[in-house]
Amino acid sequence: MLRPYSWGGPYAEMRAKYACPHDDGLCAELLVPWMNEGERIILRSSEIVGFDTGYFYDDHFPTQEQNGRGKEYEHISFKWNTDKAPQELSAVCKVPGKGEFRLRLTTGEDVVDIDMTVLNDSDRPADS
Repeated sequence: MLRPYSWGGPYAEMRAKYACPHDDGLCAELLVPWMNEGERIILRSSEIVGFDTGYFYDDHFPTQEQNGRGKEYEHISFKWNTDKAPQELSAVCKVPGKGEFRLRLTTGEDVVDIDMTVLNDSDRPADS
């Protein structure tokens, strides 16, 4: 079973303790029958979607590489489309002036498929 990650529990407490919170909008919880009650797998499906000089997305606050490729980064928060939950979560993440990336997590028997597509919509050609 997949569902959007609900900020809480030991992982969230650890992140807060070290003052390194993140945007949980593209995180997911995976609950499987073989785990004990209350256990889960947390999928940070898109921690960073970047290229050599910038980011489409960074889930860290503050952004990583603040003096490098994160210098010009402006955060956009994205959320899961849950229409097909608990078997599938998806997101279309449009980033003005850069393009978009799409994610889809799909459950199967003992497997989670992760599909990702990135579209270049910048003025920089793909072969540069």
